[in-house]
Amino acid sequence: MPLLSLRAVSVSYDDVSALRSTDLDIEAGEIRAVLGENGAGKSTLMNAIYGMVAAKGEFLWDGRRVAIDNPAEARNLGIGMVHQEFALVEALTVTENLALAVEDGTFVDYDRVRQTARRRADELGLDIGDVDLEVGELPVGSRQRIEILKALLTEVRLLILDEPTAVLTPSEIEQLFAVLRPLRDSGVAILLITHKLGEVMALADSVTVLRRGAVVAERSIADTSQDELARLMVGDMPPSQEVERPPARGTMMLELTAVSLRDKPGRARLDEISLEVAAGEIFGIAGVDGNGQQEVYEILTGHTAATAGTWRLAGDIVHGASVEAVSNHGVAVIPPERRRDGAVLDMAVWENAILDGQILALHTSKKGLDQNRAQTFAAELVDRYRIVCSSTEATADSLSGGNLQKLIVGRAMARRPKLLVAFNPTRGLDLGAARDVHQAIRGVTQWGGAVLLISTDLDEVLALSDRVGVLYRGQLTDGGSRPFARTDVGLLMGGIRPARDTPAPTLGTAGDG
Repeated sequence: MPLLSLRAVSVSYDDVSALRSTDLDIEAGEIRAVLGENGAGKSTLMNAIYGMVAAKGEFLWDGRRVAIDNPAEARNLGIGMVHQEFALVEALTVTENLALAVEDGTFVDYDRVRQTARRRADELGLDIGDVDLEVGELPVGSRQRIEILKALLTEVRLLILDEPTAVLTPSEIEQLFAVLRPLRDSGVAILLITHKLGEVMALADSVTVLRRGAVVAERSIADTSQDELARLMVGDMPPSQEVERPPARGTMMLELTAVSLRDKPGRARLDEISLEVAAGEIFGIAGVDGNGQQEVYEILTGHTAATAGTWRLAGDIVHGASVEAVSNHGVAVIPPERRRDGAVLDMAVWENAILDGQILALHTSKKGLDQNRAQTFAAELVDRYRIVCSSTEATADSLSGGNLQKLIVGRAMARRPKLLVAFNPTRGLDLGAARDVHQAIRGVTQWGGAVLLISTDLDEVLALSDRVGVLYRGQLTDGGSRPFARTDVGLLMGGIRPARDTPAPTLGTAGDG
């Protein structure tokens, strides 16, 4: 008998069917992957099982019909969920966030929560750091680990993981898999959403493929392949039209010279990093999350001023400039937190499409905003980047995570920036959407722009970049240029300098593209 059975489960938003008459059986002691393009219904399915959205249809738990109308009822059954979009209160500490998940009385024993959290984290091999820090101070990877721990603090019989590896390094992914396999062997059922087919083949026992809100296939992993799963997900996807990459044209578009950032206690968050990125070049920054990536991003986008050093854009010093000034210099951004930093969720798709000073100016005259022109512009972005939405009047909050990301990417590309700063640009995107975003990023080099790519996905860094630097504890080390030595880059991410027969080139020397 399945642990959980869904019968004719449907979910609709504003007359749009996000999940259509879905049947699904989930066995105890199996890892079942759920695949599908952005907007296929994956997250909707998970949210229905966890009681976060109203669903029609029948849920059977151990053969008994149950109502799962809210997360509390799901947790009472033994269902835990790790969300793709973090469900953490940033103003509270790690301990306080964990207490929200396990304490239900008016008095909270925080010492007990701390001890339980540290013991469980040690059992699972999860590095959660200082549990008395506010969550808002933590890098993205640390927040992901807190989410995983939160779900596993109580006994669960079904664990739902929505893109759990999106911000983890290869070694952290292996650590997570080492946690999940024993859980499965102990009888826990695991539902895994991921767009990484390699992870599905390595970890899952079975797979369900969704397309446009309906189940189109179910397979045993032993009876399928990555190629078949890719075809089932997206159909016969046309081959990527790779743009011809011109060599770097010599003009230094971005120059960082001995840039440092120290916090109030005087600790070095960035320690004299220097790099140059030429027009027509993509420079990738790899590294374990929390080693200075956020600080580099904040300096280059005007959110934080470096405490030492300078940086130039096309020869002009912009060190210490404001967000507006940096943007006016020609910097466009793909932020790491799309829902928090990339959009205003209760505004319409067309309003978010022009949510940029330079783009807004193009659609504004002395008479005010030309709304018809702005909506036409938004419709063109929706078509070009295959953004799934009911209309450009729909709110940004109604978009799936991947479709919201494509809207943000399209808006950045429309500016034809001198410099694109892209931070985890394809986190949580499916194969087709990630391909589109990668092609758009490569396109920046065609008009003479430069790209600084910051990503915790090593495969993404190596696939897109002409040259690579590795951040470790605030210091930037040369990771080489094409063809990359993946093992060497991986060692540098762990703070180990690989042995080399020849001296490594300096980061200030542009590669050949």
